[in-house]
Amino acid sequence: RRVFVVLVRSSGQLSHEDHLVGEHQGVVWIVAGVVRENDLPEGVFNLLIGSGPDIGEGLLNDKRIALLSLTGSTRVGKHAASAVAQRLGRCILELGGNNAIILTEEAELKLAVPAVVFGAVGTTGQRCTTTRRLIIHESIFDQVSQALVKAYGALKIGDPLDESHHLGPLIDREAVAQYTQALEQARAQGGEIIYGGEVLEGPAYASGCYVQPALVKVENHYPIVQEETFAPILYLIPYQGGVENAIAIHNDVPQGLSSAIFTNDLHQSETFLSHWGSDCGMAANQVQTPGKPTCAARPTPSITEANCPWPRASSSKFRGQGISLAGGLKCPSNAMHFPSS
Repeated sequence: RRVFVVLVRSSGQLSHEDHLVGEHQGVVWIVAGVVRENDLPEGVFNLLIGSGPDIGEGLLNDKRIALLSLTGSTRVGKHAASAVAQRLGRCILELGGNNAIILTEEAELKLAVPAVVFGAVGTTGQRCTTTRRLIIHESIFDQVSQALVKAYGALKIGDPLDESHHLGPLIDREAVAQYTQALEQARAQGGEIIYGGEVLEGPAYASGCYVQPALVKVENHYPIVQEETFAPILYLIPYQGGVENAIAIHNDVPQGLSSAIFTNDLHQSETFLSHWGSDCGMAANQVQTPGKPTCAARPTPSITEANCPWPRASSSKFRGQGISLAGGLKCPSNAMHFPSS
């Protein structure tokens, strides 16, 4: 009999207080209901909730578990892979991403900017497919920067149960510390914070976990840009020349997970979506960095699986009606205003 285990940890978090996040809890409860309704034997599906040291380490080192799937940070993934390898087990790892959107000179900004904002600040930047880098053609860099500053200024931050708010808190104060440290490093390495970057204070932010989403002008080679920070920080990177230069910048990070391009030029789009383009497992045109279950094109450190054929999930649309956001969510048109290209 084979036993398969899925282990979920909060991405980027290494503290002993790690717990399953709400989204994953919801998924496993749905699966549990399906198992129960179909009268499958007890023990086919089990839900265990607890910390890494209490439950995770036992699963990693249990020789009865033939295959283990883990979702979490790259550091946790390295530890898991090493532990499972010691007993010659197999594992599937869905780890960090350093996801980017390219805006070429042919981008339709009325479509692109709202999608970029949602991709960067949705769930307060705490998704594995969050947009973390924005690679912008130099001819539109100032226009895009100004539009983003205006859009970010219109965002409302507060209690996530209040539907009028666009951003809630970071998961804990450790995440806030990582956010502030990343911004300090970006500034020290030559970056310019053009919006945000503050930890919010006051009665409405008593937890100390509410932050302003940040826009930072950087160069892609900065060490901090080469890392994933699980927070609402969007790095703005200008590029010159053709789309191939933007793609080179896009691919020049250790991670590969989700990617997108905004352009109304079919050749640019097809180049990005082809094997010459994005090296991520998910690539899209005219939408924010997508989130779909798929194997990544680059085996490390985004999604890894032994003998995986590395397929690509891609999507594209041109001059579609409205703005496509993940999960069918709507962009609040009364809160943000964007320029036409």
